[in-house]
Amino acid sequence: MKLTSFFARSARIFLPIVVPLSFSFAQVRQTKDAGMFYPARLRIGEIKHAVGVTLARPPDEVVEEFAAVLTTPLLEYQIQYGLAENFQLEARATSIIASNHLSAGAKWIFGRNPFGFSVGSDLAFWFGSLNIGGFDNTVTGWILYPNVSAGYDFGPFTVTLKVELNMLLSQNKRTGEITVQETSNTFNGGAFTIYLEQPLWKDNYVAFGIKSNFLKYYYVAWPGFPTFERYSYVPEFFMGLIL
Repeated sequence: MKLTSFFARSARIFLPIVVPLSFSFAQVRQTKDAGMFYPARLRIGEIKHAVGVTLARPPDEVVEEFAAVLTTPLLEYQIQYGLAENFQLEARATSIIASNHLSAGAKWIFGRNPFGFSVGSDLAFWFGSLNIGGFDNTVTGWILYPNVSAGYDFGPFTVTLKVELNMLLSQNKRTGEITVQETSNTFNGGAFTIYLEQPLWKDNYVAFGIKSNFLKYYYVAWPGFPTFERYSYVPEFFMGLIL
């Protein structure tokens, strides 16, 4: 029931905004490989930007006391830069103030339209700080995300499936000046995401994503002090504009 409420809440926020736009432009625009998540080759020096928000549903057992913090939409910014030989660099910044995630990586694009494929890896540094009601804690960590993507260009829109692993390289939690937990070299799980991208005007796109995380540790939920004892399902819903 709670999971259904999460997706219903996401739909109430985003659909009234994007559905009218999507239908109005879908009749006159074609994709032309200009999306962000569909694996399309970039020209050398070509740059793409995207801004968006992500709604997440952390595990119930770690939400409770910090529900207002842990269920706040995450703000996102992404950038891609084209290199030679079908390689490209990419970077991403995500934040809800208490939790911040900065990643950078590279991937190789191959395939022929309407099929697109990519193989890559991202390295992320994340950090958080929360000092409310006597709760004075900070956390830092590094995560490696090996990933593969496969997409199909339908013409008016593209659909892409991305699969990634989550390798927690290190993590350090502190209360005041005291280290309370250190973790390193842990296989933390993985995720798969389905993205839909559709042109709006010129090279601007709207993108939707539904991500299914299966993780022992979800970095956004760190104020709840989760443990690594079992995997949890953490859904995310993304909406963004590709500029």
